[in-house]
Amino acid sequence: MTVSVRDITEQQRIELEQRVLADAGAALVSLDYEEALHLIARVAVRALADFAVLFVVEEGGEPRRVATASRDPALTWCMDTLMVLPPPPRAAHPIWEVLETRTSQIRELAPERYEALAESPEHLRSLRAARPRSSLSVPLLLAGQCVGVLYLTSSTRWFEQRDLCLAEELARRCALFIENARLHRAERRAIQARDEMLAIVAHDLRNPLNSIVLHSELLRAYGAESHPRSREPIDAIVSAAKRMNRIIEDLLDVTRSETGHLAIERARIPAGTLVTEVVATQRPQVATRALELRLDLAEDLPDVWADPDRISQVFENLVGNSMKFTTGGRISIGAAPQQGEVRFWVADTGSGIPPQDLPYLFDRFWQARKTRSVAGLGLGLAIAKGIVEAHDGRIWVESQVGVGSTFFFTLPIAAGPEPARAAAR
Repeated sequence: MTVSVRDITEQQRIELEQRVLADAGAALVSLDYEEALHLIARVAVRALADFAVLFVVEEGGEPRRVATASRDPALTWCMDTLMVLPPPPRAAHPIWEVLETRTSQIRELAPERYEALAESPEHLRSLRAARPRSSLSVPLLLAGQCVGVLYLTSSTRWFEQRDLCLAEELARRCALFIENARLHRAERRAIQARDEMLAIVAHDLRNPLNSIVLHSELLRAYGAESHPRSREPIDAIVSAAKRMNRIIEDLLDVTRSETGHLAIERARIPAGTLVTEVVATQRPQVATRALELRLDLAEDLPDVWADPDRISQVFENLVGNSMKFTTGGRISIGAAPQQGEVRFWVADTGSGIPPQDLPYLFDRFWQARKTRSVAGLGLGLAIAKGIVEAHDGRIWVESQVGVGSTFFFTLPIAAGPEPARAAAR
């Protein structure tokens, strides 16, 4: 038998309410939408009621029963009949009334009224088995809109105003959770739609761009001797087309990395070789900016598990980012071993990154204000992050305004067989 709140002390009641809200908070951190609402229903029956049901108004405007709970497992069968929401215009039904009025209700359910309330003989049988004595209906309100209803019944006591206040707090938290879940689903749908569109556009652009590059190369091969000056516009066309191809590949890479389909072919590679080859390829480009490029390697660097082409892409993106912010001084590329992994870095003596920008650096399509007029989509660091994480590594940045920035990333040391995760990709 449920203990009436009249049978406990004020201190016990306060502790009960605090426990209910704590349990509700724990339930609503679940990433599983349906499971979280079922947990809330179970919290309600443990503290307030014998039966609990949650209705949520779907995006089309129709209420749907999403969660139920019964204090007595032997009476669970009653839920399928008692908690069926009759179609409108049965306005007398408490759920429809709460949805319409957005106002909480406490009702007395006398046994002699069961026959009048029953929708069918099966419904009447369920009412007599459950023996509801009192019901409590609370709207889930958000910005003045009713997004659902929490409905409770008790067979052992009458609900009172204090129960109503606690149930309304539960309903408020449920409403916020439902709204956040809807926003999250909408965001995921928007991201998926954007990624699908990017993939289609990238695929459709690649063939004509490859054709432009091919024909430009043919023009350069056959027309350079008779018209030497014709090489300049042809070279410009080839350069622009190759850059567009690079942008397309970046768009595809950032989508692949977020969906876990980024192609990674890891092999056992000396960490020192990775860095020295990167320095050799990047030195001419850095020199065009009148910057010094330094190599900083620890002794006896171990082998790492890495896809050399992808890690070169990481270094290329990090060095390119450093050159955007460094107008004089140097860029350093280095590596050193540490506890089961090798730490790599690209450091510069540039302008540094303001603290408020640091949390967004690895977000795709984000660019610092100083570089938003510079060509690029803001994908370089996001792609670097995706590649490093696909290698089971970590990437981060340390920066001080006016001093410079250092981007670090790690790769696992190749101390045994290739990790299973790499083989699965």
